[in-house]
Order: sequence, then C-alpha cells, then structure tokens
Amino acid sequence: MMSIFITTLVLILPLYIFTQETCPKEYLRFTPEHSFCKPPNPSCQFVVKGMISKEKSREIVEIHNRLRNKIAVGEETLAGGLPTASDMLAFSWDNELAQIAQKWIEQCLFDHDCPECRATRKFAVGQNVGYTWDPCTGNCDSVEPNWEERINSFYSEVQYFRREFVDAVAYPGPDTTTHFTQIAWAKTYRIGCGYVAFKEVNFGIDGIKQLYVCNYGPKGNTQEQPLYIQGSPCAKCPINSCCGSSCKGKRQQKYPGLCFLSNEAPIYPPKPDLLYSCGFQKDDRNCEFDSEGDGKWSVVRNIGGNFLTVVVQSGKTAIARFRNVIKVKKDSCMNLYVKKGPDTFGERDNSNLEIEIEHNGRKDLNTVWTYPWADYIKSSINVDYDGDIKISLKMTVPADATAQFLEIKLIEITKEPCKWGK
Repeated sequence: MMSIFITTLVLILPLYIFTQETCPKEYLRFTPEHSFCKPPNPSCQFVVKGMISKEKSREIVEIHNRLRNKIAVGEETLAGGLPTASDMLAFSWDNELAQIAQKWIEQCLFDHDCPECRATRKFAVGQNVGYTWDPCTGNCDSVEPNWEERINSFYSEVQYFRREFVDAVAYPGPDTTTHFTQIAWAKTYRIGCGYVAFKEVNFGIDGIKQLYVCNYGPKGNTQEQPLYIQGSPCAKCPINSCCGSSCKGKRQQKYPGLCFLSNEAPIYPPKPDLLYSCGFQKDDRNCEFDSEGDGKWSVVRNIGGNFLTVVVQSGKTAIARFRNVIKVKKDSCMNLYVKKGPDTFGERDNSNLEIEIEHNGRKDLNTVWTYPWADYIKSSINVDYDGDIKISLKMTVPADATAQFLEIKLIEITKEPCKWGK
C-alpha cells in the first residue's frame, strides 16, 4: 500500500462548539476551548477511534525510551555526533495526557491545538503531530497504526540538528527540528498519545488518513535552554530515580543511560549557591507556613511536582507566613516561580501579589511581577538585608474583580545578585 506523507500543518477550525457544562473546572481555568472538553467531530467518517490500548501505549513508551537512550549513551552519530547525556529521564505513560491527545485528534485536524488547550494542572505540555494518507480500493474499513514509523519520522529531524545547540537550543534554519528536540528533551518524562483513522477523499481517490499525536510533559523546546546536560550517563539523575546498575528491573536495565522515576516528580539536589530553597517537598521545614485571611493555602503534590496554591475571592486578602528564619546577605536574590490569574478563563487577571520581608522588626512589602501564562514564570526580587529575615506571601484581589488563583512551585534565595531576564 502506497503511503503519502505530508509535513505542512494546515489550520482548519472546528465547525461546532461544546458547552461549558461538559468541561471540568480545572480545564476551564486554562480555556473553554480545552481539547479535553471537545466531542468527536461529527463530520468525520471514523474507521478507528478511541483510547490507545495498554499494549500500544507500552510500545510507544519503549520506542521513545530506546531513542532517548541512544542519545544518552552517545550512540547518535548524526548532528555531528551527539555527546552523552547525564540527566536524560525515562518516559512513562500518562493517562491524562493520552485522554487530552485523543480528544484533540478526534477533531480530525492535522494541526496542533493551542498550548493552553492541552495544558494540565501538572505541567505545560508539548506536542508532536503527524499523519499518513493511504489510497484504498474496495476495503476502506481496516487499518493498523504504525507507531514505530511515525515516531522514527519525528526523530529523523536529528539530521538537521546541530551539536552546538545541545547546551542552548535554537532553531535558526529552514529545516524543522522541533519534533526531534521534544523527543530528546531531557527534563520531559511523561507521554500520552492519541490516534484516529478516517475516510478521506484526495484528488477524487478514496483513502484513509491516519492521524497521530503525542503530548509530552513537562514540555520541552524552550529556546536557549539545554536539550540535556552533557556528561557521563546517570551522573545528574534525580535523587529519587535509578539509572543503569542501580535499577533492579530488566526493562530499566535495557536503557542504561536513562533515569527512571517511580511514579513521582523528579527531585534534584539543592543548588550549591542557594541560601534558601523551598520546593514544597514533604517534610521540608523550610516550607512550613501559617495561613491568614481569606482562602485556604494548601500544598498540592502530583506527578508534575509540588506547588503552594490559594484561591482568593473578590475584595479579599490571603497571607501565608513562613515560620522559619532565613539567613541572607545583602545583594542576594529571591526567585519565585509563579502562576496566577482568574479562577475562570475569560475573566480579567486582577490581583496583587506581594512578598513581605521582615528584618529587625521592620516589614517591607515587595510587589512580585507576574503576567498570565499557562506555565510558571520566574519573578526576581533583590534582597537588600544582612542577617535574619522572615517572609510572607500576600495575595490581594480588588472588590471589582472575580476570584483569582495563585500557584507557586519554588522559592529560592541565591547568594548572587539578581540576573534579570535569566
């Protein structure tokens, strides 16, 4: 059977809408157009649709891990010969990402959905999309997906990648490499995919189009960030992972260059240049706090990581006072990784986030700069004190605003001054 591959994405808008009643609130926070909330396209003549089987999901994970291990152990000769990777995480299947991917692919569109349309509370999500079209004579009701071929097609863009971009990814040329870089992005560790086949006539010829989509979390492809950290395989794995000889299972030992996690977010050793760090890990005394005011502050822990969160109603203020004393020095830098906005999409982002720093009985308020985004942004504040401080977070919502949410995944204080824009 002849296959015709097309690599250009064409934007086609769905011809129908859905009601918000069908969409979980956690997705409505991102957008009412979230892919999870879309019913199948009624104009699509499906041959195959529905969630991928466990057998196929295992195959998809294995293909990706084989390719990632090839890079990690230094066996990739293309792109000038890629160096070994010290921090390459193994992929594992994510049912939520798969459900979102399947809902999107059942729109029968060869296109990416919008970043917020596939976002989850766990992390921002990357995506690869591909398709084949095959003519069929007589029998257009039987087809099987070829995931090996499709994933290898994504990965084949390695031939256009340049070794010099491993430390700081860039996309300067006309040849696409984003499918490859998402597969090879070291800090991505969850994957979920979707597939459909449907009848489509091209140039008067009956055929079957097969659409493939894979969602990846946390997303990769951030320019000027490393594809991976060069070094000996396993050298910079998370402390809660196994790699190579430290792994017990046969499946893990097949891929000696990959860091395998046990169904939890990666935990890395604290950076040596930090005066303080709170990533909201369990039993971390740096993160102990007391709530004041409106709204209940809570810590959420999931496969994407941990974060402190609160929802503040109109005209209210919520405060989280951290209990521990922090020793700092003048001209150090506090970095907060923050996500905030209206609790329901479509309302205006309208809240004020401040951090109160208490030193020698004096309390200073500093505004935390943010903007609405589907992923966390880094906001930095100069710390102009020597000695002991205590910190508090203060979230205020004006009386004319709707409920607003806040999530903070990390607070750290570095020994060095703030480096704006980095």
